[in-house]
Amino acid sequence: GSLRARPDVDLNAYYLLALNEQPSISVIDPIIGFGGSKLLAMVLLKSPGEDWVLLSNRSKLFVSMPAANQVAVVDTTTWKVTTNIETGIKPARLALQPDEKYVWVANDTGVTVIDTATLKVAKEIATGSGQHEIRFGSDNKFAFVTNRDDGTLSIIDVPKLKKHKDVKTGGVASSLAFSPLSKALYVTDEVDGSIAVVDAASHKLLAKIAAKPGLKTVRFS
Repeated sequence: GSLRARPDVDLNAYYLLALNEQPSISVIDPIIGFGGSKLLAMVLLKSPGEDWVLLSNRSKLFVSMPAANQVAVVDTTTWKVTTNIETGIKPARLALQPDEKYVWVANDTGVTVIDTATLKVAKEIATGSGQHEIRFGSDNKFAFVTNRDDGTLSIIDVPKLKKHKDVKTGGVASSLAFSPLSKALYVTDEVDGSIAVVDAASHKLLAKIAAKPGLKTVRFS
């Protein structure tokens, strides 16, 4: 009997989230507002967020906080931080494993692996120096992590949570993409503009594609 009364199930409802420069996340309801504002909630963080991933069932949001050396876990039903997980020094990039068993966190020394069910750290794995990009094969058996300053690609056995080997891809490992069609990893080197192709099964360097210096990102349609 009221325009403000929400139904138990609303198939038109959705929210917009904004990761702010301040240590907070704005939750916006674009359909219904109160008092001229569309702001539904404000999630307060320990420090400004850098990156985030959302589970497919949209129940949990993981947010990296480099200044706090932690990842915040946000409950999307209450829009509250339920826990803060220690993840090594300056966690930055986050990657959700395709089967969603683990969230992978890139930090200064490598990666920290978080179990999405228990919200505990499953393993900390040292990979190499520099910024890291994280990708996964199609079978969830291996995780691939670039080490920018070392110019290498670390291959991690997911079931064992142990580094399998490092593959030298160039002077700098800038960006990483996985192609499900070729079943290969593509690693860019922005200094010389080359793209290294690494087979996801054999973990061998297959080829190098010449592009132009300054190349930073590669993606597949």
